[in-house]
Amino acid sequence: MKLKFLFIAILFTIAIDVFSQTTYSRILDSAQVYSAVSDANNNIYLAGQGYSASYNFDGMLIASLTPDANIIWAKKIGSSYTDYANAIVNKGDTLFVAGTAYNHGLGYNSFSCLKMALNGDTLWSRSIDFGSKSVVSSAYYCTDNSFLVTGWVLSASEVGVAKLTANGDLVWAKTFDNPGFYSNPRSIKQLDDGNIVIVGDFDDYYGFCLKLDSNGALLTAKQFQTPELVQLYLNDFIPNTDGMVLYFNAEKTFIAQVDSIFNTVWAIGNNWGSYIWSMYTEVATQKLNQTRDKGYLYVDGGSWGFGSFSNAYKTDSLGHIEWVTRLELPVQGIVNMDDGGYLAYGNGPIMGVKSAKINEPQIGLVKIDSTGYSDSCAISMFVFESPIDLLVSDLSLTESTSGALFVHHLEISDVNLLKRSGCVDFTGGIGETNPIPFQLIATPNPTQGKFELSFSDNQNHPITNLEIVNAMGEVVYQMHKPIKSSLTFDLSQQPMGIYLVRANANSNMFVAKVLIID
Repeated sequence: MKLKFLFIAILFTIAIDVFSQTTYSRILDSAQVYSAVSDANNNIYLAGQGYSASYNFDGMLIASLTPDANIIWAKKIGSSYTDYANAIVNKGDTLFVAGTAYNHGLGYNSFSCLKMALNGDTLWSRSIDFGSKSVVSSAYYCTDNSFLVTGWVLSASEVGVAKLTANGDLVWAKTFDNPGFYSNPRSIKQLDDGNIVIVGDFDDYYGFCLKLDSNGALLTAKQFQTPELVQLYLNDFIPNTDGMVLYFNAEKTFIAQVDSIFNTVWAIGNNWGSYIWSMYTEVATQKLNQTRDKGYLYVDGGSWGFGSFSNAYKTDSLGHIEWVTRLELPVQGIVNMDDGGYLAYGNGPIMGVKSAKINEPQIGLVKIDSTGYSDSCAISMFVFESPIDLLVSDLSLTESTSGALFVHHLEISDVNLLKRSGCVDFTGGIGETNPIPFQLIATPNPTQGKFELSFSDNQNHPITNLEIVNAMGEVVYQMHKPIKSSLTFDLSQQPMGIYLVRANANSNMFVAKVLIID
């Protein structure tokens, strides 16, 4: 009897710990996220690429969300597919965002860096020119308020690295050449001793670690591979008292403890690898998290596309897997939240959204608690783990000094970023950078089939034709004549799902989404 009471008490304690942490899922249309961070108030900041209403690339996207993923503000910078952000970090009351932007004067892309207040105001913006197309893949906010950025340079074999002051002045910029191999730096951090570490991979089969001093001079370089030479992407690392923990992902997904000169202490993880789970990986910005109990949390990723999924792995401090959760989302990374849970973010179309358009760009957000539980878009599962052997050898690099800093003037515009709840409901997305004051308004929405379509500004934007298409792109209704007033529709005979109402006015396409439910 006492044992039974104790068992019930333990279950009750676990239940309180689990369900006191909020879980949810959100999907944001017409955007992609490549990096995310939370602040001291548990607000969330996303950085990536925006899209127009017609799903064309529309510049760098930066957005602020509340802890439960309601939108506070969103902005776009630039307007083309060449403008996007791969990294966002925060410290105190400021954000640092970095990626790439096309410079019309130079005729190619450069490192693009900007500092922002938490309300979205831009404090300064800078570009770093390495003499060729270059893209920031990772950034770090140092304790002295300076910034470190790293990324690739178009020569393919070069790793670009730069340091900026708190005011955006260039301290130094260097490249490290690994001749004959495509090098992909993925994470940069500064250690307590002032030295700088960069990790990444090259030639799809080798990981690398670089250690630089505070002036960017090379101290140590090592490469990693497995004995069977499987695909090996080195995504991120976390410094610790013994050296650092590295996170690898590709045909095998695992973490490894290395010492201060990058010799392997242990490596353990999922021996099947993300290749077995999802066939393709989206690993450019996946990050490693340290949990409150000094364990680690990491993900393998699915490819950008409909029907992809990822697995989140929680380990103890020695890398042994404690739980695994499958997310119906190609996860880019996970953010620690103040309530002890985690926010997984990634890109779609999302598998959990019923009747989603296959080519629709989406940001997916899934909040899971400290046990891996979520109320939707997540499934707990078993996974096999085993020790993994790593071979370590020296990496030969050629160091050069390069990089010129200049101010770039970018138009930053507010955009409308609407939200939706759950893994199955559409309520909107990101509008044009300079939205035309016109809207198609469907009421009620969701509906069982009958709804009224009204127009917010039909005087200045007369509609010349209109059509309604289903999630497969099939036209279920057409009207090819001027429309001057609201219309009533009855789609109750159509299957449940998402329908797009498309209207042409003044050579512009306007779209409204209608959700038909049972």
